[in-house]
Amino acid sequence: MYYASGTKIICFSHSIELHEKVKVAFIEKYMFC
Repeated sequence: MYYASGTKIICFSHSIELHEKVKVAFIEKYMFC
């Protein structure tokens, strides 16, 4: 689910909204890579 242990910590440290934005951006980056 998570793409990096450091990012995982960051995601849990911030709001759900921000986490969703990061996740969507990551998916878009690799879907269209």
